[in-house]
Amino acid sequence: MRELSFTEKAHLKSFNELRQCSSVDVLFENLGIWGEAEPPGTLRGVFENLSGWEGVILDPGLENCMVGISEMSSCWTTVGTSRRLRGEFSIKEFFDCLLDLPPEPGRDGSPSKESEFYSQLRIIDYAPRAANGMLSAVRVQPSVNPLEIWFIDSNLDRTAEYEDECIRMDVDYCGYLEALVMTKGVFGWQYLFTEASIRDERFRDFADNLTYMLELFPRLFPDYDYSPLLARLEARL
Repeated sequence: MRELSFTEKAHLKSFNELRQCSSVDVLFENLGIWGEAEPPGTLRGVFENLSGWEGVILDPGLENCMVGISEMSSCWTTVGTSRRLRGEFSIKEFFDCLLDLPPEPGRDGSPSKESEFYSQLRIIDYAPRAANGMLSAVRVQPSVNPLEIWFIDSNLDRTAEYEDECIRMDVDYCGYLEALVMTKGVFGWQYLFTEASIRDERFRDFADNLTYMLELFPRLFPDYDYSPLLARLEARL
């Protein structure tokens, strides 16, 4: 196997921490094939001449945080803890994410504006085993740098405050991957990076789970500083 980048090593470490933790039961995992290291500038070079990508800015900094693997997935649950936490993530090479088809709009007969919005999305992380209607996507649109990150929760539009199932995250792609290393895909962690106030009853389970996660994970995974996530939680309660 080739020498992994700093980001790749961090994600592999996080993946293995779940496997090795006695308080976690990994229900499914997949560690795919590591690709070859790409020379600087490859990301921009691949897409600059592709039809439909005119004006899209792919910042060179994106290459520093990409995880060059065909798939890294884990679906897990805690065991022997006072509150059961569950989580899942599934990420892959950013090139492949960008070349994938966009997700389907959440509702049949979606208006043209919503359909256009969905056509700009590319999935970067989702939960295929839990099939809970949650996924994260990068929005590909011209003249926007950094690219926006959106969280889709199929139940979000059941909350009175929200008409759609999409909410923008206050984080870029590299920041998303950094947070994923710490949260390990616990369900609902993305709300920590949105404008949502999780005091709403709709978010009660998420709030309780995230509160417990930030009590438990510093003990299970002491190599990480969870104080920034705790500050985000407190700002939303």
